[in-house]
Amino acid sequence: MKTKEERKQRKAERKRKPHFVRHSFGMAFGVIFLGAAIVIPQITMPFNGMLQGFMGDMDIDITEKKTQDILNQGKDLSMDIEREGAVLLKNENETLPLAKDVNKVNVFGWASTQWLGGGSGSGQIISTDETILTALKNYGIEYNEELEKMYQDFCGEREYKNALSSRPKDFSRLYEPDINDGESYTEELLQNAKDYSDTAIVVIGRPTGESNDNPQKQYKINKKDGEVVVDDTRTSLDLSTEEEALLTYAGANFEHVIVVLNTGNVMTLGQIETIDGIDACLLAGYTGQYAASVLPEILWGDVNPSGHTADTWAYDFNTAASYANAGENGVGSYSNGKGLYPYNGTSNGNLGEEFQYDQVSYEDYAEGIYVGYKWYETADAEGYWNQVENDHGKGYEGVVQYPFGYGLTYSQIRYSDAHADVTDFGILEPVTVHVTVENTGTYPVQEAVQVYVRFSEREAYDPGYQLKGIRSVALECGEKKEVCITLSTRDFALISEEGKCLVHPGSYDF
Repeated sequence: MKTKEERKQRKAERKRKPHFVRHSFGMAFGVIFLGAAIVIPQITMPFNGMLQGFMGDMDIDITEKKTQDILNQGKDLSMDIEREGAVLLKNENETLPLAKDVNKVNVFGWASTQWLGGGSGSGQIISTDETILTALKNYGIEYNEELEKMYQDFCGEREYKNALSSRPKDFSRLYEPDINDGESYTEELLQNAKDYSDTAIVVIGRPTGESNDNPQKQYKINKKDGEVVVDDTRTSLDLSTEEEALLTYAGANFEHVIVVLNTGNVMTLGQIETIDGIDACLLAGYTGQYAASVLPEILWGDVNPSGHTADTWAYDFNTAASYANAGENGVGSYSNGKGLYPYNGTSNGNLGEEFQYDQVSYEDYAEGIYVGYKWYETADAEGYWNQVENDHGKGYEGVVQYPFGYGLTYSQIRYSDAHADVTDFGILEPVTVHVTVENTGTYPVQEAVQVYVRFSEREAYDPGYQLKGIRSVALECGEKKEVCITLSTRDFALISEEGKCLVHPGSYDF
């Protein structure tokens, strides 16, 4: 097992390095949104006949074959998005991809039996036809069905599946048996798991949905037919004590341990670094109806993960400027709201007809522009984190676990010759940023080149580095390409405290 010093050294090697062009992109969901934007024309093409039909130009083709063709295109698209969007957060000692002779695995975590395809409300899907377990089976990988049966016996399914008909404490409820609970994890079951395979996949899942903020405390069930336990020392997006104990057990008892995150939320995952024996972590996100089917392709190396985080993953939510007004903390009530909508007898659609709103609410977004990575990067530029020192590191390194745009691959990418073409007219004319990108690894990769801009003489209210350009490039093994990204005047504009759009004269960092 690695010592604390070795872990710190390893982390220092993988952390962000300052350079003019920061080569990173958005996480699974950022890639999903970008992918959607790119493929909108391809998506709408099959519906052209339908749209024209509504306009009276032609008949609508609603044959079974045409319908199935459209459904198949959507299915293929969703799988491509997952292949390119899954984020590899950790990969110690090249644990991933798994060797082809690894054909049996243990899958731990109650969430493995309740795989999440999407969120609730507008993000809800009809069904999740492919899960991580069905994907493994279809790929030819055997998994320990004794563990699956235990989890199903512990709790067959979530009691509350839709955020629009439940309270946050119900919809965000966590389910996980305690590894020390002999009723669920019997000695025989644990010994059988060790004998079954030296590889363990641990699934961590978090539901999310419209109209419900994740609670700032945990409501969980950790015993079969048990009562709800409240842990007010951890938020619902922290690992629970049961999940932490499960990871500790897996790290101590299995040769290879891979964590798979089935979540649409940013979580706090400091234990992924500090628990010995956790080799790899893959952010699968929500996989829709079918896209979980490609997860074995990623884990066994048929696909090189190329997604990057679309938000900053911090060690502690308290470090976010928006956290003070998050959830219930940020909801205020107008003192003169009675009789006004919705405090006028309107029923609360979240909870059913018998519940009525009892106030007119408001939320103070006191953080202004300091949301997500703009907050963490600006605070870093202001030296706000200088006094931080903990087990994770000093300063920014002790605050941020996975920066915006972080993501590993099975390849090694080298950046060189970064420069910008600036005309005599300065930033009033387009500026083109150039960089050479080379795949020096042994796997083809889809790399996303990302350009950030920062005004060198920035004022205190100016944000730090801001994402202003992005370009995806496919690289075969050993291939080298020059990537050019053009920025317009608008990309250098800042909003003043008076709300005016300004372009500061002076120098800029890329």
